Formats: sequence, C-alpha cells, structure tokens
Amino acid sequence: MADIPLAVLLEGDYGYKVQVFDTGDTMALLAEKVADQVAGVLVAPFPPGAVLKVRLQGGDDPLPDDLTIADAGFVEMESVEIYRAG
Repeated sequence: MADIPLAVLLEGDYGYKVQVFDTGDTMALLAEKVADQVAGVLVAPFPPGAVLKVRLQGGDDPLPDDLTIADAGFVEMESVEIYRAG
C-alpha cells in the first residue's frame, strides 16, 4: 500500500504527534504503533491488557478495529485520537 502521515494524540499526551502509517494498517494496528512509540516515554504506560481504540478528533464513537486507513478514507494529516476503552 502507501505511506500516509497522520496527526495522532494518545490519551494522556499533551499534543498531537505526526506519525507515518501504511494505508493498509488497521485501526488496531495504528493504536498499537502509536502506543509503542509514546506510552512509557511521553505518557505513563497503560496497564497490561488495556484496550486502545481510535476515533476521529472530537468524535465520540470508536472506529472499528479492523477498519483500514484506506477504507476509512483518511487524508494526509487526518487527526485521530487513541484512548483507552472502558
């Protein structure tokens, strides 16, 4: 697939970060990649077994875990939030 830069905000962080993803990545993989880069470095690590979800900036509902970036229709620099469910 292709690379796409997105603006991502992980719960507990102070601001958005730009990170490059593959358009074939799912929302679950997107959340995992962001957490791997930010949790434990810029924010406290999440507890074991924490379930992370992705939503559009300002949105209320999570995007499906198996939805790909391409299928979501994201454009370059789309803003998404990653948060702990529950």
